[in-house]
Amino acid sequence: MTTGTAGEPVPAGSLEELPEHRREVMLWRWAWLYDYDDLDEHVRLDSRRPACRVPDFLSRGDWSDALAVGGNDGRYHLRLGRTLLCGDAGPFTDYRLDDDREDVPHHRWVHWWTDGTRYRLTAPRDGDRKGHQNTEVRWTVRLEDEEVDPASVAPQERCPVNAHMGRWPRYLGSKSKLGRIRAQLVDAFGPLCAGCGNALGLEVDHHHFSGLVRGLLCRYCNNNIDWCPHLAGCPWADYLNNPPAAPLRILHPGRWRDRREDQRKIDHFGHNPYDG
Repeated sequence: MTTGTAGEPVPAGSLEELPEHRREVMLWRWAWLYDYDDLDEHVRLDSRRPACRVPDFLSRGDWSDALAVGGNDGRYHLRLGRTLLCGDAGPFTDYRLDDDREDVPHHRWVHWWTDGTRYRLTAPRDGDRKGHQNTEVRWTVRLEDEEVDPASVAPQERCPVNAHMGRWPRYLGSKSKLGRIRAQLVDAFGPLCAGCGNALGLEVDHHHFSGLVRGLLCRYCNNNIDWCPHLAGCPWADYLNNPPAAPLRILHPGRWRDRREDQRKIDHFGHNPYDG
């Protein structure tokens, strides 16, 4: 791998220096916002920055000891070492377990069920200027002895607290084609994001023109990785230059949807990158 001095990423002096497959994706993805010269300027300026990375508050580090633990509320709860990621320990604080069998408080402002009751957001009445009011739900969970692989727990069986934060791995028991591909990638490369290595790989990333699967990415990397302006020496650049799943030659089942959604852009610019 080519790197700069002291392991620093290699900057791109211009858009033209990026590998063709990366340059074409970048130009097409931001075609509505930038012309070639504008994007070239962004690449030259951004490539001087440090290596691309996931923000610290989105990273969890080592997920190898994560377990789904059964609770007396009929759901599974995600435990990482001595931390229960759904317990109520206060704002932006994970719950630290002192005893595996302790009663753990849970709290959520949502429309969700906890004890068989369906809680909903209350709709405003005519003339009510206060708007919608959330339902506050609190309950206590006693953890039980059952421990399983979190990826084996179906979404409807998972505790809803923080479920949207990307902490649970994708369900590997899915019978869909995309679910089978995800399971194949986890088996081949492990469950972590191939872009940053310290968050769970939740999304099956693919090259939008060829339709070939590139690897598993966390949500942050999946949304931002194609913006990487470095030639090499940066985790995102190294992933884009040599996608880990490329040798498997797997076609993403949603590749035709990409082309349909881009049809207006194809008509406007008179260029179809999918025919290349």
